[in-house]
This record gives sequence, structure tokens and C-alpha cells, in this order.
Amino acid sequence: MLALMCQVAGQRYAVNACAVAQVVPRVQLEAVAGAPAWLAGLCVCRGQVVPVVDLSQLITEHPCARRWSNRVLLLTVPLGQDSRLCGLLVESATTTTLPVAGTYRDAAQFSPWGKVLLDEQGIYQLLDLGRLFSRERLDRLFPAAMEQA
Repeated sequence: MLALMCQVAGQRYAVNACAVAQVVPRVQLEAVAGAPAWLAGLCVCRGQVVPVVDLSQLITEHPCARRWSNRVLLLTVPLGQDSRLCGLLVESATTTTLPVAGTYRDAAQFSPWGKVLLDEQGIYQLLDLGRLFSRERLDRLFPAAMEQA
């Protein structure tokens, strides 16, 4: 499986590349008054307003450190019959190929975000976007779309 390996607070996470529409450098984000802390802000991409979730804030409750290596993963998030773009702010990102299911040396389900796995570089988590973008979070990000779903 082709994946994007990303770093957050010194930890490694992987995202299935099929869900990633584009990877862009950290862009100027517009703050949203009253938004949850994990919403880094909004940006305009492809002519639409895109919410950007700070993965570090969501996982560790500390905002993503500002670095030249910061990236925004633009993900296609399913919303009922439709889908929307949503950004995921990470410290850095690189592509990698993960072994096919069943060939991992060790796999466990310790995290609410997805499988905890082991490779030659150590432990990483394969993010389950369905868990990351729970119904509650999607309601906060796309309230009008969720009412229609």
C-alpha cells in the first residue's frame, strides 16, 4: 500500500495515499472564532473553503510546531453521498510503501486513531480516517453538509 508517512510531536503516522488529494506546504490559515482547538483554521483551495485540522493538537493537545517542513495533507473525506476536502496539518510528510496486510511483524490496536504497527524504523500508527474524522468532528467541520447526509 502506498502511504504518506508523517511526523507529529516526534511520532510517526501513516495515511493511505488513496485518501490524499494533494500535499501542500503550510499555507496561511484563517482562524475561526469559537472553533475547537484542533481546527488550525481555514484556507482556500481549488476555489472552496477548506478546514484544516491540526493533527498534533488533536492527538497531543499541543499545536503543531511551526517548521519549514510543515505540510497540509488535503484529504478527500466522505460525507454521506458526497465528499469534501479537508486539510490535515502535520510537521512533515514523505511517501513510503507499507507492507500488504498480514505481513507486519507486529500489529496491535492500542490507539483510538488506528493500528499501531512496527517496521524497521520502529513503531508508527496507520491513521484510520473514519476514526480521525468522526461524525462529531465532521459535524463541527461541515455542519450544513452533515444535516443533508
